[in-house]
Amino acid sequence: LLAGSYLLTTQGQKLILSRGDLFTLLEALMLGFLTISQKTAVQKFGAPLTASAAFMFGLIPFLVLLLTTGQIHWPKAPLIIPVLVVFNIAITQFKLQGLKYASASYVTMIFSFTPIFVSLLALPLLHETLTPIQILGGTLIILAGIGVEKLKI
Repeated sequence: LLAGSYLLTTQGQKLILSRGDLFTLLEALMLGFLTISQKTAVQKFGAPLTASAAFMFGLIPFLVLLLTTGQIHWPKAPLIIPVLVVFNIAITQFKLQGLKYASASYVTMIFSFTPIFVSLLALPLLHETLTPIQILGGTLIILAGIGVEKLKI
């Protein structure tokens, strides 16, 4: 999975950690903690309540942070906000339903297919292209996912 992700996202180029990469690694660490806590909450409260509570309780401090830093601005494309909200709630709901039936590590492994979906959607929507090394990376991710499922790892 990691080798495939590396090839797909970097096109096989040298990996140099930038400031943005460090933020992304911190995000990955926090997503790990979030997944573990969500698994616990789903078992106690169910997926719909956990998803709703996570959204509502997450929204409050985020809005306070934006208000106190003066970073709230009217978006140039205001219709994107409800679309993003719907996608965020749906993603959370799907993940929590997955956590209801599978282990946290398995659900996280399935989410490792995200770079493949992003790449495939970026082709028509953002007019991006895929190089052969990126296709190899995507293939490795898919093969690793199939291997994990078949071997019941």
